[in-house]
Amino acid sequence: MNVLKKRWLKILFMMSFVLTLVLPAKAVKAADYDVWVNGEQFSDTKTSITCGAGTAVYDNATKTLTLTNATVTQFYNKALIYSQEEVLNIVLKGTNELDGTADTSNMDYGIRLIGKGNISGEAGSKLTIKMTSEGIYAGDFILRLKNA
Repeated sequence: MNVLKKRWLKILFMMSFVLTLVLPAKAVKAADYDVWVNGEQFSDTKTSITCGAGTAVYDNATKTLTLTNATVTQFYNKALIYSQEEVLNIVLKGTNELDGTADTSNMDYGIRLIGKGNISGEAGSKLTIKMTSEGIYAGDFILRLKNA
């Protein structure tokens, strides 16, 4: 009987070992951030979004969205840039455009911030907002122009 128990234990051990090799590990879901640009959401695995020939890059540690020569045309929740973060800092580099003129529905926003917002830019940077309705909506908004 002792030999039979040992044999079953060996079989169970081998089966459990094989199953751990064969079965895939449970995938770890990316942490989503409460910032969307061009219809796409940032996450810990997606910190850069292509916007036309440019990019939008989000740094969650500093709550900073950097637009570099970005052309944004796609909406999420009625906005080209949408944030539910408590604070969102937007930094401009180069020539950036938010173009929502293709959408003629009511009450769309170029930038819609539920919390506070700051916009600043490098010397010579530019932001053009083309909308059929609202340009910027924010719970609390500060516009800082450096070398404008």
